[in-house]
Amino acid sequence: MIGTTLNLKKRGFFKKPTASEIIAVFVLFGYLIGFTIGLVLICSKNKVFLDYIEETFELLYFQKNNESFFKLLILDYLKFLPLIFITYAFGTSIIGCAFIPSVSIFKGTYDGLLISYIYSFAG
Repeated sequence: MIGTTLNLKKRGFFKKPTASEIIAVFVLFGYLIGFTIGLVLICSKNKVFLDYIEETFELLYFQKNNESFFKLLILDYLKFLPLIFITYAFGTSIIGCAFIPSVSIFKGTYDGLLISYIYSFAG
């Protein structure tokens, strides 16, 4: 036989996705939707969002210049610790079906706002 062929069926590429894989894709799309919302909000040049992100960016920038990396890492972890606990608590109940994707959308919106601001205004 000349060359090697790749059989995708043997590798399991075309298998039926499991429920956890479908949920992971759903949460990923929630994040991407939130990121797109953040991008659109910054592009619309709404003063409320621009002021909020400008204050947040300046706070993050000046805080990172004055403190060590490990201290910032611990402070960021402690800041999101209640959110992690609430996500875990709701994730073990039926409320988590609506709460977990909404956290993904809000995180995507925040990241979209911040990254769009940095790309368009801070540079």
